[in-house]
Amino acid sequence: MKKKSGERRERFVHLGDRLSCIERIRSGEITCSEAAEELGVEEAQVYLWMELHGNDRVVTIDELRMASSSRSARLAARARRLAQLLLEAERRVRELHLELISKEFGAKPHRGFEPVARTQPRSE
Repeated sequence: MKKKSGERRERFVHLGDRLSCIERIRSGEITCSEAAEELGVEEAQVYLWMELHGNDRVVTIDELRMASSSRSARLAARARRLAQLLLEAERRVRELHLELISKEFGAKPHRGFEPVARTQPRSE
């Protein structure tokens, strides 16, 4: 489709610049007419961008890092919790083992008990 000789071709503005412009308008830094003048387009074009990209926004690298770091933080917390549970389980198993041995071998659960069963005579 050819443009008439009197018509001016619309200037191309990158999506990131459009979104940045829309955010600045919404925050009250600039008006639509100021944005249009700054980018070298007509004010109607800026209103069209606002309509087209109204729900879009610029995502920063920090936001992406934060999302992955929050996932990493959750995984690290789960790993610490698992390590704590394993430590507690090992302590409990050790306690139960000592309790079992003390019931079988008397007051000296695992140290100093005789190398042979008590029913056999000691050799002197």
